[in-house]
Amino acid sequence: MSFLRYLLCLVCLLALFQPGLGGEVVFFEGDHYKAVGSPKLVASVANPQIDQGRSILRIALANIGALEELIPVGKGNEPNVSEEISVEISEEGHDVDAVNVTAVLSGSGPVTVRPRPVHIDSLPSGSMKYLEFDVTTVDEGPADLTLDLSYEHQVDVTVSDGQASPLYMPANSSLVLEVNIMGQERKLKIEGMSAHLSPGSNGTLLALVGNPMDYIAKNCTARLAAAPPFSSGGKVSLGDLAPGQVAVARFWVSTEDDALAREYIMACELGHDGGTTASSFPVELSSKSLTPGRIIPLLAILLVISAGPFFFLTRRRRGRRRLRW
Repeated sequence: MSFLRYLLCLVCLLALFQPGLGGEVVFFEGDHYKAVGSPKLVASVANPQIDQGRSILRIALANIGALEELIPVGKGNEPNVSEEISVEISEEGHDVDAVNVTAVLSGSGPVTVRPRPVHIDSLPSGSMKYLEFDVTTVDEGPADLTLDLSYEHQVDVTVSDGQASPLYMPANSSLVLEVNIMGQERKLKIEGMSAHLSPGSNGTLLALVGNPMDYIAKNCTARLAAAPPFSSGGKVSLGDLAPGQVAVARFWVSTEDDALAREYIMACELGHDGGTTASSFPVELSSKSLTPGRIIPLLAILLVISAGPFFFLTRRRRGRRRLRW
């Protein structure tokens, strides 16, 4: 035990002369334990293949930091401190948690990122959260993005009268992510959508699926990949789509009661005999009633739905020839 205390004291003395260590090795007076470990943030792109133009990039940010060791540094024979030691042991485990995380994504070359930092209050060890960024892309091929992270983490904690007092230190890191920009001529795409959804209610989402390819897309399908606070299930069959043709996919969507009224991002998986792709689009969750700005897109999609039979009948009538005697 005495050897461990001597070793930690030696590390502290070295930290005074090495700025790279001075920000990590900190002791409160009267400490009984010292945790060895810190947050480790890693990231990956959830949708690494994105379309040209404007889209939403989803990044999974995880904290894989782990508590390596809990070293006793106190004498261990102080009277009436057993409860404080128990609290300190529990609180020292939070050294591997990241708090007040701010993520900023920047692009270069063919990728432009809307400058909007994403903030996370807490990212405990072993947890993961999704970040969403508004990006605009041109050209095709791979592109590198930089995710700059700044956060705070606990470096020590002291307990007095049953109350824990943590000490936090700032930290930052930069991660390089790669995406692949896809051309739009070889897959189905979402041409438009309309929905009126509010917290704790059910509603219909209409997505206008188009075929920009130069050949018929056989056996087209659409599946809404809904994530909390939304839920939806099932795959919609759209049949065959000729070049330039559009079809409407109807999805029944329910929302959670405690959902916030703001803009969310939904993804739709579009498939045909030639393959599948994912297309994302913004969906507004609001408690307000329908406004002309929301009614007009809805009417436009309904017009596309109703116009199909009309054009079909008109085409048949024009195709009939009058018999002459």
